[in-house]
Amino acid sequence: MSVVRHIITGEFPPAIGGVADYTAAVAEALTDAGEEVHVWSGGDDRAPRSHGGVTVHRALGTFDWSSLAAADADFDRFAAPRRLLLQWVPHAYGRSSLNIPFCLWIRRRVRRDGDLLDVMVHEPFLPFGGGLKHTAAACVHRLMLGVLLGAASRVYIPAAAWQELCRPYARRRTFTWTPVPSGIAVTADDDALQDVRASLGVAPETTLIGSFGRAGASQRRGLAASMTALDRDPRRPAALLLIGAGSDDTRAAIVSEHPRLAARIQATGAVSPEQVSRCLRACDLLVQPYQDGICGRHSSAMAGLIHGRPMITTDGDFTEPVWRESGAVSLVPAGNTERLADAVLALAADPSEREALGARGRALYERCFDVRHTVAALRD
Repeated sequence: MSVVRHIITGEFPPAIGGVADYTAAVAEALTDAGEEVHVWSGGDDRAPRSHGGVTVHRALGTFDWSSLAAADADFDRFAAPRRLLLQWVPHAYGRSSLNIPFCLWIRRRVRRDGDLLDVMVHEPFLPFGGGLKHTAAACVHRLMLGVLLGAASRVYIPAAAWQELCRPYARRRTFTWTPVPSGIAVTADDDALQDVRASLGVAPETTLIGSFGRAGASQRRGLAASMTALDRDPRRPAALLLIGAGSDDTRAAIVSEHPRLAARIQATGAVSPEQVSRCLRACDLLVQPYQDGICGRHSSAMAGLIHGRPMITTDGDFTEPVWRESGAVSLVPAGNTERLADAVLALAADPSEREALGARGRALYERCFDVRHTVAALRD
């Protein structure tokens, strides 16, 4: 008899986002491993739909108490104990990320109905700081996490450093480091490189630098510093392609501060996973700066690795040792825009090192981050 697993998530395709991509990839991989997988997300469509062999139920409404209570009957059609896998991001479940009733509903299903709960903590809570409203939300997030982890059988974390953050809220639980695999499959063929570059108007001799995912202020500063350095070197023509949801806003923010760079920067906006794959394949190198350093939770970096793209990224508080020990990415200290720009200049001028770095990154992905490792951890 196959395992029946119920994945509860705040995002699922066609919604765009890292959690949506992750949930779809893991659900399909679990199905391929022989499990019967049901995904439960927001909406009011009580009729199950098929998505690549996965059964999708969009019956959790806006994750309010009445919608969840109505969904109990749908869950109860399955034999107990039901295996629940919750994708936890506080902002994904409505009520301005302060949905305590949702967490209590999950706990009730464990305590009253005997369901077994596993939690994948994509984001635990807001950090303290800022104004009173922000601090109050950070407190509520910790309360919510405590309710969930207190009811959980197993807890998975994509960033190893999060074990110390979450430990006070689950002292008797075992944490399993389960890095996020790429939600972007390699679907682009070899023709994508020339096709994408031609559509962007990028000359063959131009180094096309890519950056995938949403970018905060610190990431924008790093990207701007790198392009400014390249702009000063006419021997190395370069262009920056910002890829994915939020890239238009990133471009606008950079260009507003550095108008001279406008002709060198393009953005795709929100595009399909297939188009993301095409754009990644077309890039000569990727620049993925993260404020707290690269770690197992960054699906944007994983997409670069699985596509074999040489990557420059940052070493910070959350960076696991494997990134330093493997030599699979070019690391610079987080927040050091000068070092980042120097690394971009050096890699842009060295095609042989780009090829070697891309190959090491692809090998590291297969060894540590491929979705089969996630499935093995979930099924252990």
